[in-house]
Amino acid sequence: AMFRREKKMKRFLRNFLLCACMMVLLSVCAFAAQVSVSDMKVKVNGVEQTPQAYLIDGNNYFKLRDLAMMLRETPSRFEVGYDSETKTVTMTPGKDYTPVGGELKRGEDQSASCTLSVCTLKIGDREYSCQSYNIGGNNYFKLRDLGTALGFGVDYDAEKDAAVITSTPVDPLALAVTPTSESFTLDGKTVK
Repeated sequence: AMFRREKKMKRFLRNFLLCACMMVLLSVCAFAAQVSVSDMKVKVNGVEQTPQAYLIDGNNYFKLRDLAMMLRETPSRFEVGYDSETKTVTMTPGKDYTPVGGELKRGEDQSASCTLSVCTLKIGDREYSCQSYNIGGNNYFKLRDLGTALGFGVDYDAEKDAAVITSTPVDPLALAVTPTSESFTLDGKTVK
């Protein structure tokens, strides 16, 4: 009787692990097929730039430090930091961005390294939870989500195929822009 129970337990564990591995493999394969390099241009107060961007599930994602660099001489400037202890990205609105090197440089396609990352953003004294992606060791975010959180306007110029950022400081809670992610948490309230 003991031998049969051990055999059943081993078979159960083997099947469970096999199913778990298959689920992980299927989710990774399905996710990887939806990521590619994007040539989206960004106009900040009329100045056009082409930062490294990725098209993920039909949405353009940009590196946070590239955005900080593009906005560094505007009223919407912000500093970027990272608290490794709490795994929180910190942004300080109104403070000059300190470049770390590599900003606004287009590199090789690293879409194969893309992983989903739900991170906490701390903007001033407010915390936001949003969906982002880690690609090549950098965090990429949807522009509209950041515009909502930081208080700058985001639009799209179809004729020029460019995202348009208006850096006039605005109260983020007063914006009529709906974040483009499935859900976005703002001051503890989830917006869908």
